[in-house]
Amino acid sequence: TAANPPVTAYAAKRPDGSWSVMIVNKDAESHDVDIDFGFEGPARKEYKAPLTRTTFGVAQYRWRGTSATEIPAPNDGPLQVSIAGNENDAFVVPAYSITIFRGLIESVVRIDP
Repeated sequence: TAANPPVTAYAAKRPDGSWSVMIVNKDAESHDVDIDFGFEGPARKEYKAPLTRTTFGVAQYRWRGTSATEIPAPNDGPLQVSIAGNENDAFVVPAYSITIFRGLIESVVRIDP
């Protein structure tokens, strides 16, 4: 519902001038997201490559046990990848995950048909 969206985002400008966007997906399905920092006239601000994506979700950590003595499987740390080129138009955030994108932003000319 609109009152409780399954995907929420939080942005912060870092001291080095880069931007971090944390996307929390509380849904059982993955979602496509487009990160857009707003418009300035005919241009929009978006991440410029390269940027870093860090994800922590059920692929990295899953509690399968029924007691406090059992251990999670898998029990991996966050998955961090560098994204280069023009791969940053749209991103997939996995189900039940927290994903953080970090990088510099630039103005991109928007062309409407």
